[in-house]
Amino acid sequence: MGGRDPAKGGGPRTGGWSWWTARILVRCRCDDPADGNDTWDHVMLLVRARNGGEAARTAAAKAREQDTEYSGGTGYRVRWRFERLLEVHETGEVDLVSGVEIHSLLGTGRGRKRPEDPLAAWSAFRRRSLASRRK
Repeated sequence: MGGRDPAKGGGPRTGGWSWWTARILVRCRCDDPADGNDTWDHVMLLVRARNGGEAARTAAAKAREQDTEYSGGTGYRVRWRFERLLEVHETGEVDLVSGVEIHSLLGTGRGRKRPEDPLAAWSAFRRRSLASRRK
């Protein structure tokens, strides 16, 4: 990426297109009254876009396309739904396939409470570390 503004994306050799990772949060709910916990999935998608805003919109649309509902093994309805976009980062790569899941992290939480973000501490450390290097 060498000095380019990541929000602008791409560059002359890619015609303005570049690959971005988007971390999203997906929620699984089951109507089984014995199971009071939701399952949360932290998913990483790859999307091709010209800038960060376009990457975020594309990732959210692809995540919504994967929303699904079915009857689980116990007969109760199970719903997987896109909850929210957590972050987007440019990869600097050229030859990848759009929409491929590259990372997933499952967690559980009770009712409507969102799970703690296991990567939040790392993200905060990374931001502090990068900021101290710029000084």
